[in-house]
Amino acid sequence: MEKAGLSDLPLISFSVAEERWVLGLATTSASIRCLELLPDPARRSKRRFVAAYQARFGAGHVTSDPIEAAYVGVYLWAQSVRDAASSERAASIKPCCGQTASGPSGIVAVDGATAICGK
Repeated sequence: MEKAGLSDLPLISFSVAEERWVLGLATTSASIRCLELLPDPARRSKRRFVAAYQARFGAGHVTSDPIEAAYVGVYLWAQSVRDAASSERAASIKPCCGQTASGPSGIVAVDGATAICGK
């Protein structure tokens, strides 16, 4: 941002989650970032997910909402493929509606009323 002459502008990001990305982008105190999946002492599933992620990719890597969403999304897709008995896109879209999966932050569901679901 400094090289572009934008260092005095605040950066508000809803998709840059890793600390090192944010530090590389913004040097102002006015910068705000959202989306971070931190270990939650009250939620054992979050702690396990973060620990497994860091064991796989290194202790210096942080998790984030996009990482969790991708992780849970694979499980939702796999359930849809299983229910459709096909990995073809057209066949596996409809069964996706109403699917639920347990993720690090809790139960995730595909809302059949608002999802495309092959309509």
